[in-house]
Amino acid sequence: EVYRILPFRKELLEGVLHADLVGFHTYDYARHFLSACSRVLDLGTTSPKGIEFGSRFCSIGVFPIGIDPNQISNALGSRAVDIRARELGSVFEGRKVIIGVDRLDYIKGMPHKLLAFELFLAKYPQWIGQVTLIQVGVPTRIEVEEYRSLAKHVNELVGRINGVYGNLEYAPVHYINQSIPQNELIAIYHIADACLVTSVRDGMNLVSHEYVAAQADLLLSSLTRRKSVDIDDDEEEDLNTTNHTRPRVKTLNKDGPGVLILSEFAGSAQSLSGAIRINPWNTEELAEAIHTSLTLSRVERELRWNKLYRYVTTNTASYWARSFVTEFKDVCDHPPLLSNLPRLQISQVLRAYENASHRLLVADYDGTLTQRQPLPELASPAPFVTQLLATLAKDDKNTLYVMSGRERKYMDKWLGKYRVGLAAEFGFCHRAPDDPPGEWTCLGKDLDISWKQVVQPIMQYFAERTPGTYIEFKESSLAWHFQDADPHFGAWQAKDMQIHLEDALANQPLQIIQGKRFVEVRHVGVNKSLVLEDVLRRGPKSIHGTARILPLENVADESKGEGIEKTQLLAGESNNTEGKLNDESEIEDFDFVLCVGDDRSDEDMYQLLKTHYRQRLEDKSIALYLVRIGTGATQAEYFLDSIIDLRKILRNMAGISLRDMHQRIPMTK
Repeated sequence: EVYRILPFRKELLEGVLHADLVGFHTYDYARHFLSACSRVLDLGTTSPKGIEFGSRFCSIGVFPIGIDPNQISNALGSRAVDIRARELGSVFEGRKVIIGVDRLDYIKGMPHKLLAFELFLAKYPQWIGQVTLIQVGVPTRIEVEEYRSLAKHVNELVGRINGVYGNLEYAPVHYINQSIPQNELIAIYHIADACLVTSVRDGMNLVSHEYVAAQADLLLSSLTRRKSVDIDDDEEEDLNTTNHTRPRVKTLNKDGPGVLILSEFAGSAQSLSGAIRINPWNTEELAEAIHTSLTLSRVERELRWNKLYRYVTTNTASYWARSFVTEFKDVCDHPPLLSNLPRLQISQVLRAYENASHRLLVADYDGTLTQRQPLPELASPAPFVTQLLATLAKDDKNTLYVMSGRERKYMDKWLGKYRVGLAAEFGFCHRAPDDPPGEWTCLGKDLDISWKQVVQPIMQYFAERTPGTYIEFKESSLAWHFQDADPHFGAWQAKDMQIHLEDALANQPLQIIQGKRFVEVRHVGVNKSLVLEDVLRRGPKSIHGTARILPLENVADESKGEGIEKTQLLAGESNNTEGKLNDESEIEDFDFVLCVGDDRSDEDMYQLLKTHYRQRLEDKSIALYLVRIGTGATQAEYFLDSIIDLRKILRNMAGISLRDMHQRIPMTK
């Protein structure tokens, strides 16, 4: 959520994703980061292991940080801490002590803690005079007005509680509004019967770890503890004999370890499962947790503490550093397997384009030539794009086709006036570059579309229950788009819808396609490769300007389906032989092919072109470039990072074509 509100959120996320490894304290933080990348950068290739971003893979790891328990253990063994702990034990003898240590920050929930403690005393008056809350509030950012207001509010709450429930001999809250030495803090941790952490939002909060570690020697055997106390008493007597300024202190008499009360909004709450977890916003629940912590049996307190201590002493600060560095080395030495697609080299493509005589340019529309839009009416191409396509189409060496899933009325409106071959509804309708405007060939006639009456109610059901989705009605198909929906919820709903559709259409000659943020139901066998197959069969224009028919050899006929026969699908093919040339030497095939797409609907075209030109690829007699925008599992052989890279290539190609056309004009004259 934090990343999503930043003005430069996209740039920040892209910068972070250029790291080899990004570590988080908790899985929740990692999950939120993955969600931010998915929503802000529209990355579909995210997993708990990492994110595929362009040609890189950014690994994600969860490394909860800890403390150095040896440092606290050594402090507990020191004479200064031991004496101070027993002094404090003498001061608070007969009372339960609760410790809270926080920066004076609004995310630490100090007002929530004080309000709950006030409610606890009001609800359980028997504890008045029997319990003391020691709250350490370390000042921070005192120059900021909001923090000064917070400090004032905390002081008012402390004064109110002490005024109502305190007297000359008893103050329910001891508020220390300053930093205290480490030995003093460890001594307070040591004597406390409970530690109260009420953060409303916190990264980890290692106060909880410190408190658990400081309770360590309270589980020593009575013999060991008594021996330690006897030694310290002898030393104190020697000290008091020579120096009568310090009175003799009593030994610390505490019944077992204390209890940790931990906010569920602190990062450490996911790791310290032995704590009593609370919601600091629920004052009633927090007051009950305080009462529970003070009345737990010693057995349960020891069981909880053992679980906490085992974690704190295992997941230390050194373990955190070691595990992070080890994972980093492993990521660098064994990088995740990515798609081995090379990035398309622009100079190489332009050189091949310039040297070619018969070029075939095939491009997907949405996500390739233009950005995907939520509504068909908004998906019109930018003037810059139409100008590039018009320039490329004017070059007699070029055969240009745009393949789209949109309806033909939109394709006619946007690109119909240019000498560009068009395919609509993933190839169900198409028109050749030289066809008159408005004349389309539909693949299959008199098709049964009664299945729409079954599909539409199912799609409508999910559209009503998934905000940001809509149904697109086409001549031959129905599509449910969830581009504007929550990406995760939309994907879940799409999978659920597919299950319902498969059950309802089990015996129908239809296929259910999951595309990029859409689910479409269409006739079996309809795909872009059918139009492309017809284009390859007809080939480029001959030197006389007429089309010729070339046989398609060894083409894998993946378009056959139960619903539409092959002869119907190629309805635009003519049986006459006017297009054939008598002089076979004049017939030429394409010597340059560029096919660009961005999703699964383009995979059939890649497969067709690879199969059709298999022999010529071995002979190196054709420049074939199968390109995908973005990475992922694909039949393509190259990739580009974005639509902008494709536009750069098309702009350079248009420049080459303009130069060639200017050079050919004088020769024609």
